[in-house]
Amino acid sequence: MAKELVVNQTHSESRIALIENGEILDFLIERQSLKNESAPIVGNIYLGRVLRVLPGMQSAFIDIGQERAAFLYVDDAYLPTIEEQREMASRIDTTESGAKRLGEVIPDEFSTLTETVDMKFRPDVKIQDFLKEGDEIVVQIAKEPISTKGPRVTRHIRPPHCLYAVYRAHRCIKKN
Repeated sequence: MAKELVVNQTHSESRIALIENGEILDFLIERQSLKNESAPIVGNIYLGRVLRVLPGMQSAFIDIGQERAAFLYVDDAYLPTIEEQREMASRIDTTESGAKRLGEVIPDEFSTLTETVDMKFRPDVKIQDFLKEGDEIVVQIAKEPISTKGPRVTRHIRPPHCLYAVYRAHRCIKKN
């Protein structure tokens, strides 16, 4: 069967799917901001200021100069040291109980580190231990704002055209 390109477009959103033999090979959603044309785009990098740390939710809200504050979850906020990265990698290698292993997942450009690496192997740290209100941090947009919510951000910065950044060891699979 030939490949099909299916396009569905509304005034605020475009959806495109590439289908072959009844299987979706690629899917893309692009949302247009009607109110704010300067809305943050996935992949953009900002210097933000921590507005509020929420220990109960293990998250924080970051001011990136947009209409709404960005949301930062603890797994996206914590930057492991080289020693912690090596320990996490060895734990992943020695754990055979999980069917999903690092390297078997091929993330897309919208994935964050927490979606591609099993962060349950990170040290048990609380967000309030390493982030304080008023701190300036560099973040990258991981998900665009939807409805009344601001964008989701991550501190695990991935260079442009890099599909998969392995921890912070500066290894990545490059996009053609």
